[in-house]
Amino acid sequence: MKILSLISALSLLLFCCQSADSVEPIQGQGLPGTWLLYEVGYSPGAGYVTDKIPAQPAQTLTFTTEGQMQVQGERLRGYQSFTNYRLDTVNTRVQLHYLPVIDSNFTYELAQIRNDTLRLSNPGCIEGCHSAFVRIK
Repeated sequence: MKILSLISALSLLLFCCQSADSVEPIQGQGLPGTWLLYEVGYSPGAGYVTDKIPAQPAQTLTFTTEGQMQVQGERLRGYQSFTNYRLDTVNTRVQLHYLPVIDSNFTYELAQIRNDTLRLSNPGCIEGCHSAFVRIK
């Protein structure tokens, strides 16, 4: 519930607070499109830290309907070796698999899409971590 409230509040801020550094999300359906990184979260061992990411320089993931992906931005350098993706549903979770598999420790993330916000969570993070994106194309 806290996550939903946080995402709602962030969405409201994105819609209401336009500045030179703000981006207006667009409507879309499913994963294909271009997603702008706006937040990362992690646990340093005590509590949970959320860092806001400026809109410039752009940090984006682009997913095509044909299963290809493109990466832009230094903060997303961990994704730059991947050229393709695949979505799988396991029970009630959606897994976003990255291809080709280069590092067996980082092959997929859990994906949630709500109201043109994409949240990726690495299941390998013991105390939690996430990257949050807003759809821009």
